[in-house]
Amino acid sequence: MHIATPVYRGEPSKPTKRTGEAIKAIHGGIWRVLEGHPWVGNARSELAGEFLESRQSHILWLDADISFHPSVVELLLRANASIITCAYRKRKPPHEYTSRTLDGREHCFAPERRLSNGGRVIEIESDGLGCCLMRREVLEFMSRRYQNPWLGPKLGYVSEAGKPRVHLFAHDVATIDGVRRIIGEDGAFFMRARACGFKVECLADATIWHDGIKGRLGEEL
Repeated sequence: MHIATPVYRGEPSKPTKRTGEAIKAIHGGIWRVLEGHPWVGNARSELAGEFLESRQSHILWLDADISFHPSVVELLLRANASIITCAYRKRKPPHEYTSRTLDGREHCFAPERRLSNGGRVIEIESDGLGCCLMRREVLEFMSRRYQNPWLGPKLGYVSEAGKPRVHLFAHDVATIDGVRRIIGEDGAFFMRARACGFKVECLADATIWHDGIKGRLGEEL
């Protein structure tokens, strides 16, 4: 497993360090922390490129202020999803969840499936990338699609180290509730992923801590 953590200032929090180290001890692979990038979307695209240069089958996005019990990763893997997140609460009151449903209604109306242990997985439109597991083929396919297409946005670029990359996490503009809005790197990525035919899902029954704020989406369903 390839764990990827973008960091602008400082280093991952102590709870995040415990989470990342525990996951690495259980599942092996590497934990890559990329520091000093003020634009998180740029950092994610660099980390995605490094992941594709590895031989790992999955990438786990773990933000520097996110923590959870390492058993959550086993549930994410058991879900057998192309892209699966764990929704967490935003830092600022009223601490809403980061995930957005397909039709804008409450999460209880989202399409749902059950894991063998009874855990709930719901289909969503987008989420934060603070805790998200992706299969390798997702980033491989999207990189081919967006690197240098003859039609549509060209997101291919060359890194400062001279390596080919694809800016899959670039900000974008989309119509939300009938109004054109700027969307961040996470929403833009999920929009592109869904345009490529990938389903975005969320593990509802997981407890995720975001900068000390506890969230468990399943309690809201």
